Amino acid sequence: MKRITITLGDDDARKLAIWAWLKGRTAGVYAANIVSARIDAKENRELQENLLLEAAEARGLTKQEMVDLILSEVEKAEKPRKGKPTTYLENDILGDENGDEG
Repeated sequence: MKRITITLGDDDARKLAIWAWLKGRTAGVYAANIVSARIDAKENRELQENLLLEAAEARGLTKQEMVDLILSEVEKAEKPRKGKPTTYLENDILGDENGDEG
């Protein structure tokens, strides 16, 4: 399991707290359930697969090489660095080193 931090607006946080309470869960547990359900939804899995294959093809990589590259970049971005915000747009995952596409 991996812990992540998310920021919700006041309205969404209130709605989540109420929804979770009505379901007998904490807001954190219910938020995790919601995120997992969206990631696992069939249409989202198909979209993820298509995006992954397109990204791999654009870089001349196999699907597995693209997965390895993405996971490596995610791991780097999650390590805090002094004076620089973390972003997944670094190192040409989605754009150039400035985070600009293209």
